[in-house]
Amino acid sequence: MPGPLIIITDDDADSREGYCEYLRYSGFEAEPAGAAGEGVQKAFTLHPAAIVMDLHMPGMSGLEAIQQLRADPRTGRLPIIACSGTSKHEGSRQARAAGADAYLEKPCLPQELVKTLRRLLASPAAP
Repeated sequence: MPGPLIIITDDDADSREGYCEYLRYSGFEAEPAGAAGEGVQKAFTLHPAAIVMDLHMPGMSGLEAIQQLRADPRTGRLPIIACSGTSKHEGSRQARAAGADAYLEKPCLPQELVKTLRRLLASPAAP
């Protein structure tokens, strides 16, 4: 039986595919999205258990995407992990202000991503 579906949104193909592969290895289903808008649309249609969102992407930023996800009743309670190369303090502040549940500084170890996902999915607030 497949595990929870996680959408990995990152404009860097190597990061995106690497995280997807590791999540699948760890028992999750993983769906890649190469742009913030694509991640938002996939969240609306696929109803994932959580989404991982890179903050700095061309076009719509990850911060804007998180705000859109929070504003929509279909995804308002969706656990969101923001990832960025921005310093831990500044990136975390921006991500939390936009509505992210957690922040991971890049480069993020895949094990840390899995640990954070499991923690968020085990919380009573998760859908």
